[in-house]
Amino acid sequence: MERIAVFISGYVRSFYECIDSWENILDTSKYEYDFFINTYDEYGYSHSTIYNVDLNHKVNIPRVLNSLGKYGTVVSYNSTPTDDGDNKPYFTNHRFRLMFKKIYLCNEDYKKHKKKTSTEYLYTIRMRFDLFFPEKVDLPIPKPNEAYFPAMFGFAERGERIRPDGKGGWTVPVATSFRETHGPTDILNDQFAVCGERAMDLYSDCYTNFIPIACDALLHKKFTNDNEIVTKISDFKQCVFSRTFRG
Repeated sequence: MERIAVFISGYVRSFYECIDSWENILDTSKYEYDFFINTYDEYGYSHSTIYNVDLNHKVNIPRVLNSLGKYGTVVSYNSTPTDDGDNKPYFTNHRFRLMFKKIYLCNEDYKKHKKKTSTEYLYTIRMRFDLFFPEKVDLPIPKPNEAYFPAMFGFAERGERIRPDGKGGWTVPVATSFRETHGPTDILNDQFAVCGERAMDLYSDCYTNFIPIACDALLHKKFTNDNEIVTKISDFKQCVFSRTFRG
C-alpha cells in the first residue's frame, strides 16, 4: 500500500477524546501511515479559549504511542519541556513561532527518515493532537506543489457552558460532535493541512523565516506570495476540541 506521512505537533491536550474520530480521515484499508511527532512533556489544556499548562502534568507517552498504533507506525517522537530554554510559549517566547518550530522539526525528521530508508510517501498531513473529525472525509491527493487548507474553522466541546452562579462554569464532560464554524476571510486556516512535499517545505518555512504575526495570517502571506505553490481549499470537517479539562 502507498504510504502517507502524518506530522503531529503541539500539546497532547484532548488527544484521548479525539483519537477514535481519526478513523474518519485515516483510511487504513487503503494506506499505511507513518507518524512524525514533536510535542511537549506536559499535557496542556485549554479553558474558555485561554491556554494553560500544568508543569506537573506529564504526558503518558506509552498511552499516546499505543493509541496511534491502530492507525500506523510512530517513526519519531520528540518532546521538550514547556519551560525549558527556547520552549516558553506561555512565558517569554512567541507561541506562534514555537508552533511552526514543532512543524518544522517534524518535517526535518521526515526528510532524514526518507533519506535513510528510501521510503516514498504519497503526501504529508499537518495534524494537531486536539483535532476531532465528526464525519467521514476522503482526503484529496495533492501534487508535490499543492496544499489543501480547511474551508472552515471548526470547534468541538464536551459539556455545555452554563452560568449557575452568574460567573460561568461548565457541565460534566460528555462526548459530543458539536461543530461551530465560520469560513476564513483573508487568511488561510491553520488547523489542518494536506500537502505535497514541496508545499510542506513552504509550510515549515514559516518557522525558519518567521514574522511575528498571527499564525494563519503568516500562512496566508507565505502561500499567496509563492508563485510555485498551488493553494486549494477543501472542507475537512475538522474541529479543534477546545475548552477542555485537565485530564
